[in-house]
Amino acid sequence: MVNLLWMFAGIALIVAGYPLMTRRVPPNHWYGFRVPKTLRDPYVWYEANQVAGRDLILAGVAVLLAALFALLTAWLLPLWLTNSLVYGVFLVMLLLVVVDSFRALRKL
Repeated sequence: MVNLLWMFAGIALIVAGYPLMTRRVPPNHWYGFRVPKTLRDPYVWYEANQVAGRDLILAGVAVLLAALFALLTAWLLPLWLTNSLVYGVFLVMLLLVVVDSFRALRKL
């Protein structure tokens, strides 16, 4: 059951990232990479959110793969270990999304 929730989290990251990556989300205060610099300039908004969206999709794929690995090894490894692995992948990937988004924003 826990692995299915992690798979759902991976899918949610992919679903959230796709509209950003494809530049379908206009500047707003609710959804996207919302910092003062992106909210001031539509060009910066779309560029920064394209990077953030791509990274969210990659994070979602990584979480999905980790959850699939945990599901396939559930009979071999303890639940706390596989759950910790997926949780660690989730946290590291989200941290990388934030770091890469700010790195891209600095270049704009």
